[in-house]
Amino acid sequence: MKQYQIFLVLAVFVLASLALAFLDRRYEISKAPEATTEPVVDKTEAMASPDTQVIPVDGINADFPMTQDAFNLANIGDGSLVYQTQMSIEDVMNFYRAAYAAKGYKERKELTRVSDGNFKIAFSGDPSGQAVVVQSEALGDGSLLITVRLEDV
Repeated sequence: MKQYQIFLVLAVFVLASLALAFLDRRYEISKAPEATTEPVVDKTEAMASPDTQVIPVDGINADFPMTQDAFNLANIGDGSLVYQTQMSIEDVMNFYRAAYAAKGYKERKELTRVSDGNFKIAFSGDPSGQAVVVQSEALGDGSLLITVRLEDV
């Protein structure tokens, strides 16, 4: 009987170790960038210069700018860009307003909505004739899920 107890304890230990290793690996892949101790400054102007870096993402045909702290980038299959950011709603909206103003786009103010930790903002001026729509969804962990897409409005 004692042999079975030892075997059971060892089996539980091995399974627990494997589970922790798996969870730790998933955490490393999806965790947000570490917070820095840099002084807080408004980075929206610097990030939204006409030289704003556009990071190519497979399957996305448009040149959508992203915040510098973008993580968990994805293409949802329709050409939309989806990513997460730790920036506030105001900072993300300011970033996109500055980025698209620098490209000569105009905000469609009648389509702008802000409520309960979420926003939607649209810009006209894309060569495709469609509007660039930027939406956010608060994820409850302090981050925002940002979706950028072209849409007929």
